[in-house]
Amino acid sequence: MKKLKVALISLYQHSFDGDKQKSHLRAVNGMRRLAEKFDFAFYAYPKMIVEKQEAVAARKVIEEQGADLLLIHTASYAAGETFIHLAKTRVFLGLWAMTEPRPEVFTGQVPLNSFCGINMFAGILTNYLKEYHIPYKWFFGETEDEAFQKRFLVTVRALTAIFNLRASRVGLIGGIAPGFNDLYFDERLAEKRLGVDIQRNYEFDDIKRLADSYFREDITEALVTVQSGFCTEGIRCDSLETNARYYKAHIEFAEKEGLDAFAMSCWPKMQDIGLGLSCAILGKINQYGIPAACEGDLPGAVSMLLLSYLSKQPTTLLDFIAFDEADDTVLLWHCGPSAECFCEQSQRKLEYHYHHVPDSPYREMGLVGSICFDSGPASIFRFAGEWDQAFVAAGAFTGIDKDGYKGCRGWYGNLSLADAPISALDLTNTVMVKGFPHHYPLVRGDFTEELMEISAWLSLDVMEKIPYKNYLQR
Repeated sequence: MKKLKVALISLYQHSFDGDKQKSHLRAVNGMRRLAEKFDFAFYAYPKMIVEKQEAVAARKVIEEQGADLLLIHTASYAAGETFIHLAKTRVFLGLWAMTEPRPEVFTGQVPLNSFCGINMFAGILTNYLKEYHIPYKWFFGETEDEAFQKRFLVTVRALTAIFNLRASRVGLIGGIAPGFNDLYFDERLAEKRLGVDIQRNYEFDDIKRLADSYFREDITEALVTVQSGFCTEGIRCDSLETNARYYKAHIEFAEKEGLDAFAMSCWPKMQDIGLGLSCAILGKINQYGIPAACEGDLPGAVSMLLLSYLSKQPTTLLDFIAFDEADDTVLLWHCGPSAECFCEQSQRKLEYHYHHVPDSPYREMGLVGSICFDSGPASIFRFAGEWDQAFVAAGAFTGIDKDGYKGCRGWYGNLSLADAPISALDLTNTVMVKGFPHHYPLVRGDFTEELMEISAWLSLDVMEKIPYKNYLQR
């Protein structure tokens, strides 16, 4: 992953008699310590800026440095004209004011008037420069303050995910699954809004030829991998070998093509050649660290990739298949493409997907990873609309396998949407009234703050609650 690069410039004005140089050094040294603690790259512009010409020169250096976030630090109140030149630098902006030298004393002349400076800068951005649509976030306090560190860490995580996504390449293999029209997308808009390089013309035969090319000895390691961590009782050797071939083929293909994530039309492609489904294969690929979405859901794959950059963990893609008003939970499930790290406290089992349907032509074809998700928090995020909307939800899995279906599943409660509590019924109503796509990318942990900030930096409309009513809602 690419490290976020943060740059800092301190502005000041002669008329304030506080120790502006000391304020500048506090900012620089404190940010250097945070860079080491939070793992980002840091560059401090060596001179403090007071005049317009100095700002013009500083802007050129910042652009040459390739900064992702420019912190405008007010060593004291500073001229708006100086700030305007720096604000037009093509990077995200942070406005940072520190506490006054004697924060408990409010008598005499104000030493630095630092906070008022960033207040004015925010007003310039939203009024005088409003046509530039420059996003910014304000910060206040010392780098040692717990509140400052929490606020700044959210930004580091959010922007690190955004800038890694911008440098990513995502592929669609075999097209979208037939009939799954709610997963259609325009890759041009994704590339324009997010910077993602999307390749949609790969064919399933590209994978099949690679899988068929392996000799038995070529898949020895992959054969161990596809079985590890799962009970395989009752599974035929030829089924495990098929999984090993296609697991190896997908990973080698992704690495050869430089794909950071991909979506594949797992059905009907694999059924058509008599191989069943690829659920367990995708689960192992997700565990390996390449976000892999099923059913040709490329927006789902891009969303999973963002979650993986944010969390540095495997992600998954689930269906929302039931809700229970009794305990205010919803059942998230899929055939079995989830990484095994979602289930470390109960048995994981490989099973045949259609084993329970005696007359199915696909009986005992295609393996699923059957797991019940461990209890604990988890976050959902998905790009929606024309890549200009976001679904941000959070909750916690109960760890209770109450009437869980075969595959990967978990009952999910303590729900929130757009950082606001929501009931299971209202969540159900919201996704139905909005016509939200039926796939939910998910990662372990609560990343609500980071996902809300990502949505703000990218100017995404975050979906909000539509309370359940008995009448038609549009």
